[in-house]
Amino acid sequence: ALNLKGKKVAVLGAGNVALDCLRSLVRLGASEVKMVCRKPRDEVTGYQWEVDLAEEEGVTVCDSQMFKEIIVKDGKITGVKTIKTDYKGYDEKGRIQIEEVPGTEQIQDTDVVVWATGQGADLSFLPQDGSIGTTKSGGIETNSELMTTLAGVFAAGDGRLGVTTYVVDAISEGHKSARSIDRYLRGEKGVKERRKFPVAELTVEEVNEKIAYGQFSPDKRIFLRNLPIEERISSFKEV
Repeated sequence: ALNLKGKKVAVLGAGNVALDCLRSLVRLGASEVKMVCRKPRDEVTGYQWEVDLAEEEGVTVCDSQMFKEIIVKDGKITGVKTIKTDYKGYDEKGRIQIEEVPGTEQIQDTDVVVWATGQGADLSFLPQDGSIGTTKSGGIETNSELMTTLAGVFAAGDGRLGVTTYVVDAISEGHKSARSIDRYLRGEKGVKERRKFPVAELTVEEVNEKIAYGQFSPDKRIFLRNLPIEERISSFKEV
């Protein structure tokens, strides 16, 4: 394991991967751990409940701060230069709208920088004639069979969606595209889609009736209890 005892660490990003990094760095002995992110705290992509836990464990949230430069002196990292941001949400094309606030630059003292700013699909390999369409989210356009706008070419997973999802979802799309390709090549002899279980849709009256008969509970979701902070920040035990 890395020896970060006494080190100041800045993590650039505020998604769930960044939060995993932040909480792991605390457990690796860093003396100071900062989350540097360009959005306001309540708008970050990571789970808010995990941001709360990270703060409980000693992480400092430096929100609305855009990363500008890594400060290096004598071959060693000494800080991260940031500038305050004005977050305005997303436009009609799904593009984030953030403006820098002039004159608000500051230096975040740090010894180590961890990049956790997210990933996107590199679609530069696609035909330049536009025969394979793309989406606003930066993915590849497909139909319900996962075939692209170019007949016979299929796409699946994060590359198709343009955003990072769970591994199991990407695997599922890989299986689905394989079945779709088989049907495309073999027609009716191709592998059929698996039967999907019906989704139960209930009216408010039906829900209230089931609550009255004890079949449903109106109780709110119960959050799992966590280990005491002193115990969980000193080990990698399941919290």
